[in-house]
Amino acid sequence: MQRELDEFRDTVWNSHWIRTKKDTLLADGVPNHIYEFPSRYGMEKKGFLVSQEDLEEIAELSGILDAPDDFIPSLFRKDLNELMPNPEAIKCNEFVQTYLLLKQRYFEKTANNNPDI
Repeated sequence: MQRELDEFRDTVWNSHWIRTKKDTLLADGVPNHIYEFPSRYGMEKKGFLVSQEDLEEIAELSGILDAPDDFIPSLFRKDLNELMPNPEAIKCNEFVQTYLLLKQRYFEKTANNNPDI
């Protein structure tokens, strides 16, 4: 999915033309061009480099490294993995159908395992 998102960003979104909008301070033009040549749009480049050490320091100070990396309860994840063992094989144009099928299968499974649900 990340590959397809990156491809969309690079070939479609950041290459399309943003139209002029009335009463806004936003630039019109191609996003990649605006980013590369901000002075041509009355802007300035305000970014700054962030080092790996900066990221590590912020991560340590924030406590994010102590947070669980999986927010899905383990039993629910187990059920999902049984119903859909290879989610990385799903293509973007199949997401809706896959979600609906997964939802249907999950409710069927839970209804069979627990008739009170």
